[in-house]
Amino acid sequence: MMSLLALAIALFLVSSALPRRPTFPEALTWACSRRLRQPVCLGAVGDRDGTGGGLEFVTHKACPFAQKVWIALEESGMPFSLREVQLFNRQKSTYLLRLNPKGQVPVLVAPDGSVITESERILDWIAKQSPALSPENADAALAWRLCLLSKVAPSGKARMLGGGARATQGLRAALGELENQLQHFEGFAAGGSFSIADAAAVPLVQRLESEFGLPEDLPRLRRWWEQVKSRPAVEKTLTTSWWWWW
Repeated sequence: MMSLLALAIALFLVSSALPRRPTFPEALTWACSRRLRQPVCLGAVGDRDGTGGGLEFVTHKACPFAQKVWIALEESGMPFSLREVQLFNRQKSTYLLRLNPKGQVPVLVAPDGSVITESERILDWIAKQSPALSPENADAALAWRLCLLSKVAPSGKARMLGGGARATQGLRAALGELENQLQHFEGFAAGGSFSIADAAAVPLVQRLESEFGLPEDLPRLRRWWEQVKSRPAVEKTLTTSWWWWW
């Protein structure tokens, strides 16, 4: 079953044709009230340009949305092939466009040819295949991931784009919510072990820490970052040449 978070994200992403696009919290509320059974896979491909029939990860290594999926794949231990594609202008990969007409990464092609797009959906798919990455506390994971998407990401963007004191305070408040959640667990976002909730946070925290540093008065978040960034699966994805999330 598609997770509540993934279902909310799906509504949020496809609702541009509605008279009024819902906010993400509204979409989450709608998802909670529905609990529909829907497949995660969005399509299928036949010929895969000779890449074989295994699990294929289509990405660009500078993309934060693709990075969190890459981390989860590395942590899962599942064998996969990584295919980096060009995203811009006339050089945009025709293979990527065939998989995802939006021309966006990440894309995951399953061994049966099913195509999965949108990073949060892919994280849920990976956790289903690799239960060790499923959060021990599903409610905490949902709250953590929602905070990342609806609070940390927009406030981080405002801070980076010169939003002044108000933006700085907004980002501090958003990071403070992550700090508060970490007090309930043994070092990770939603339990005693690394999960897709932690993977979802790495690209945002990496970029914010690199640009501004993490506040001294958020010791749990700082410890979380020091612990997480040293994991081999995370280290493999870290690069000094990265994009923001807008």
